[in-house]
Amino acid sequence: MPRNRSRLVSSFFALITFVFLLSACGGGGSSPATPPKTNYYSSATEIPMSGPDVPGVEIYDAAVRSLMIKWNVPGMTVAVVRNGKLIVARGYGYAEYDAREPMQPGSRMRISSASKTFTAVAIIHLVEKGKLNFDDRFLDILTQYQVPANGDQRLRSVTIRNLLQHSGGWDRGKSGDPMGMSKQVVDALHVPAPATCSDTIRYMMSKPLDFNPGDHFVYSNFGYCILGRVVEKLTGMRYEDYVRSEILAGMDVHGMSTGRTLLSQRGPYEARYYDYSGAPMYDSVMPGGGKVEGPYGAFSVEAADAHGSWVASSIDLTRFMTSIDGTRQKFWNPDMATAFTARPSLVTQDPTPAWNGTQNSDGWYGMGIFVQPDTQDMTWWHWGNSPGDDSIMLRNGRGWAWAALANTLPKDAVGFMNDLDALLWSAFNSGVQGSDTDLYEQFPSPDVPSSGVQN
Repeated sequence: MPRNRSRLVSSFFALITFVFLLSACGGGGSSPATPPKTNYYSSATEIPMSGPDVPGVEIYDAAVRSLMIKWNVPGMTVAVVRNGKLIVARGYGYAEYDAREPMQPGSRMRISSASKTFTAVAIIHLVEKGKLNFDDRFLDILTQYQVPANGDQRLRSVTIRNLLQHSGGWDRGKSGDPMGMSKQVVDALHVPAPATCSDTIRYMMSKPLDFNPGDHFVYSNFGYCILGRVVEKLTGMRYEDYVRSEILAGMDVHGMSTGRTLLSQRGPYEARYYDYSGAPMYDSVMPGGGKVEGPYGAFSVEAADAHGSWVASSIDLTRFMTSIDGTRQKFWNPDMATAFTARPSLVTQDPTPAWNGTQNSDGWYGMGIFVQPDTQDMTWWHWGNSPGDDSIMLRNGRGWAWAALANTLPKDAVGFMNDLDALLWSAFNSGVQGSDTDLYEQFPSPDVPSSGVQN
């Protein structure tokens, strides 16, 4: 499916979310290490399944279990929506393998960079309410941060639009990902480890930009870290609390929260994360020192709040997607949806680099979402991944939406992502029927507490 392949090429930017984060190191506590299994399953029959047996679900069951064996995945969930109704909700394998805790359809997992879409929607919602304009400069809002006299004065011109569109001027391919520089920030500012998002912004005020703001698309975790602080400044609320109460609650989503770094801090219904077999151990960014598994200390999940720390179920991700596209309920006015998905006016228009000889010339990144034009409509989607997790949420413009989560990220992440993408599109193209009744009623979004983290 060439069109699907070209869309996945864009996910290169979501993929590199974790590459630079793993360069982070420093003093920081450890969590119990359980070496990943070389093979979690040797046959499909060993993989338990949960969720309603609805017409056509066997298409997903066979494909997902085959994928899990091929890529050595402990557990996955899949949710599928047609015309605003949940028709497939499945859990596969184990949320915690050693304890043989089955993965449930509503099990929660980290969604990493897919978190950016939630931050973008919160910002656009503030624009809709008249509290913000896209062309406001972030330093005119976050006045607690100052560019030194000898600093890069272009920082003063970076707008909310630039941050949403990943065109703020930071290129982590040249200068590194600021969100992976916890040790440098801690050492420079003499603050406790791990560095918070606010610490990182203060640190970056003295660093030069890599290009003129608004010129190019270069995927930036740091830009979304800033947007989270904009939400807080304009609302007087913690970022997480605002998104939960003002965005998600109206969508009947109560089971999402921002995550925590340590295994001991795992939230309700949250799966355990597993690095790939043979993955290295890392110097933890958390206080206390020690070597840790990638998912539990290679980076600070708390500091990643607005760009990569949300924990969700596949079912709640589809609730969200079908609210912002209006197929389940109306969330915002059409002008906001247009702004959300509009193609940016940048010197470099195409956000996707050449990848294996393929160039995705017809897709783009809007304001917190990847967009692919279609003969009938536009597909909106976002990937997310970091050590121990992989996620996708998507709506295809024809009344369908789906989400899938895994509690590991294979070493060949791109190969796994390609296979998962092909699986989900193949099932859709098969014309799967699914449930005749709306399964959302069977899977209400559970009330979970907020993380309580102040960034």
